[in-house]
Amino acid sequence: MPQVQSLRIEARPASWEAMYKTQRKAFGSVVQMLEEAVVRLPKPLKGEIPVGTEWIRDHRTSQIAFLFGSRGTGKTTVLTSLKKSFEPGVEVDAQMPSDVVKSLGNMRERVVWLETLDMEDVDSSNNFLAAILARIEDACTRLISPMAADSTGRDVRGLLEPGFYDPLLQLQQLQANIALAWDSNLRKRRGHLDPDDWAVEVMRVERARLSMNANLDRVLHSLASAIFQRGKIQNPLFALPVDDFDLNPSACLQLLRLLRMISVPRLFFLVLGDLDVADVVLNLKISADMAEVAHGAEFSDLISVSPQDVAQVAGEVAANAMRKLIPPTQRLELKPLGFLEALNFRPLAPDSDSALPLRLHELLAQCPLCFAEDQANDLRQTTWEQDGTLRSLLLQTAEQPRWSTEASKLLVHSAPNQDNQHREGDVRVSDRANQLCFYSALGVFHAASRNIADLWYGIRKIVNDFQSRTRAETDRQNRVAANEAGKTDAGQADASQAEAGKTAAPGKPASLAVQRLNDDLREFVARLCHTALAEDGALTPQNRRVLPDVFEPAVSGQWDLRQLPIRVEPVTKPMVRLDIIDERLSDLSDLARLQFQLESMAGWVFRAGSPLPLSAGSGTGTVGTGTGTGTGTGKDDRIINPSTGAAIALLHDLVLFGQKWDVNPYSLLMGVPGGAGRWGCTVWRSSSVQMATLTWPKPTCFSFHSIEQFLRLWSDYLQHGPAYLLNSDSGPGLALYSWIVAGTDFASWKLSAIKPIEKVGPEQWKSAFDNLVKFLAELKELDGRSFKAYRYLRWLTDVAVLLMPEIGAFAIPKDVTIPAELIAFWKSHSRAINRASAQNLAFLHLQNMQELAEELRQTLPLGLPKWLRPSQKNVEILAKNMAAPDDDSTLETEPEPPESSTSTHPRRRAAKKSGS
Repeated sequence: MPQVQSLRIEARPASWEAMYKTQRKAFGSVVQMLEEAVVRLPKPLKGEIPVGTEWIRDHRTSQIAFLFGSRGTGKTTVLTSLKKSFEPGVEVDAQMPSDVVKSLGNMRERVVWLETLDMEDVDSSNNFLAAILARIEDACTRLISPMAADSTGRDVRGLLEPGFYDPLLQLQQLQANIALAWDSNLRKRRGHLDPDDWAVEVMRVERARLSMNANLDRVLHSLASAIFQRGKIQNPLFALPVDDFDLNPSACLQLLRLLRMISVPRLFFLVLGDLDVADVVLNLKISADMAEVAHGAEFSDLISVSPQDVAQVAGEVAANAMRKLIPPTQRLELKPLGFLEALNFRPLAPDSDSALPLRLHELLAQCPLCFAEDQANDLRQTTWEQDGTLRSLLLQTAEQPRWSTEASKLLVHSAPNQDNQHREGDVRVSDRANQLCFYSALGVFHAASRNIADLWYGIRKIVNDFQSRTRAETDRQNRVAANEAGKTDAGQADASQAEAGKTAAPGKPASLAVQRLNDDLREFVARLCHTALAEDGALTPQNRRVLPDVFEPAVSGQWDLRQLPIRVEPVTKPMVRLDIIDERLSDLSDLARLQFQLESMAGWVFRAGSPLPLSAGSGTGTVGTGTGTGTGTGKDDRIINPSTGAAIALLHDLVLFGQKWDVNPYSLLMGVPGGAGRWGCTVWRSSSVQMATLTWPKPTCFSFHSIEQFLRLWSDYLQHGPAYLLNSDSGPGLALYSWIVAGTDFASWKLSAIKPIEKVGPEQWKSAFDNLVKFLAELKELDGRSFKAYRYLRWLTDVAVLLMPEIGAFAIPKDVTIPAELIAFWKSHSRAINRASAQNLAFLHLQNMQELAEELRQTLPLGLPKWLRPSQKNVEILAKNMAAPDDDSTLETEPEPPESSTSTHPRRRAAKKSGS
């Protein structure tokens, strides 16, 4: 057996523990249906069963179980596990629930499994009933071999004994009648027969069709009474599996109708396939039949029924027909694995003597990550330093920045099992991960079990290659060290190398090997994304053509995702609505009213098509166009599978982690209006029912991992502190204060849960501003070219934007004082603040709120200096550019701020012209 398992194991019987949740549920449901069918069987009777037995008339039930799910969800695994559990001599799995074990015990010698009918290999013109009877005959001749004896010592009669062979003869006669009734070429021979011969042949075929269901029941009952009366299996139920039902659409409907027609007590059908295929085929068939009725109408204007009405009726008939063919309660769905099941997944062992393979999360723990620069997070200290593993990245919780150790808190170590040494020390990801983990890339693992198996084999190969390179590099370093130390004894050198190989900690691998592993991971996830997008129907042919170029690094090794035909839109969930009532709004009451809206994170939507164009301020945290989320139209607006979107998010972050932030700072989040969503926003409503929504700036984040960590903290805060936030007096100020505090902690990478407080006053605001002053002092110590310095600077300027009257100044107490250090910093960066503020005011212009925008522009609360406000001309230019992006108008250069400034109320300067 090779040391590394590389060949994928296909569907085979699995233990109860190896099956995932919905597989176990389906297994138990099928066992329950089989037990009910066995209990309802009539007792065997001696003598011939009369045609038209009352059982068919008075006790008919649906004998179909439909196991459905998308490709690769493990349907065949459930089937093979079911068949194995009925085999004689197979021990009952101790992990099974007691009710399932009891049911299996009651049916162990009552169910005869027929050879599987594989629809993929069947021609649509085949006689399915003949195929079923052939499988019954094969099972009978195989199970009643005259050379066998049952376990009780009773001998089984041979085929030539009187009365024993009669049921098989009846079965063969029934097979002949079926072949005559369904496969006759009578219509083709009609022109070659005289009328008398034609009439005889017609009646012969009809007699063969007569009472087919009752005849089948009589033959099966005779087989149970005569052949299985004294054998090990008595009074049997014949179970026929039908696999790959969805791979033969032209024949699936014919099969379903046949299975319903031959509903007899001794024949049970377990159909495996995709229910959506049957639904589509049935709708097409009924629609085609209705279209055939109108085939003779040459002019559509003469048809009295509209096509829409016909389509509606066809849909209703198809839905009811599907309900009739497959009862809803007998449809058993196999869903994709959840991320916990996927992380705990491991393929079946190659044989019973092999040790159990590692779980997927254990493989991910052997994939160390390294970062080229600190734009991904601020955990690293030096270039290419290892800061954890792929598992710790995926299993990080929102409140713990040190994700290199956080994943261990979500693992459960099982107790040693004396009966099975392979399970000793087994480690699983616990259910707590469902409540604590936030990273949307975990959606990669919400997939079919076959996809997860492919993912396991891919990661296993990467890990094996990495370990081989690490051992080789360690051996080389040991040889060099031995030579330098003058160790000439070969035996001593070899022993030293072997000992070094044993003690080399997986947490400290050679840097070159780690870099290579990270490259392999990116290329593997890129292939995963490429395959998933190629299979996704959302992409147009034009978009598919660019995929090979996007999912390959350049010659330099750098990745460029700018051509990725994907657009990202955040999904938010409304949590809090706050109306502002403040005397400072009295002068504006005739113009508008103010409202705060707070929303929590609900996920992302990935749409096909080109990314949204980059607009001023829309990419890195500054308030953008104010519109929140973008909308698309036409073909390039279709939603991509969420699992595929999660894979794209993971690739996106792995690429950003491995590149210097100033080489390729492009991010899919840069194309999202409003800086990636409106989790906090200010809404202005005018008297003319106009509305403008201005989003709050958030800390600068380029990766999905970073923004989701911040938003998870914000979402948790909104869920636990709404009682305080809903206070109309203090709620608005508390919301803005909490946003600034959370953003400051996140930008400085000092993560902590936002503590809900009842009321925020000048003292709390002073503490928040003091933290910003410390933040500013730390910024001065940083390298101005680093991403960390860039992030600090952006957040400090964004706080100034948050304090502007159009965003939130009316929610802050009047006696709050801003430290002079912040005022001085904003003075040196007034141009960026001017532009961000002008952009928000320009959006008010676009919503026909020009007068309100001008009043807000002249309002200077909180002692903010006049030079922080934009000029009226620049606001108008920006509004014009936003309305017509092709316009070449440029902004005026803002004047340098004076050494000192005072603020005035807007009504006191109403007679003056607006200044810069």
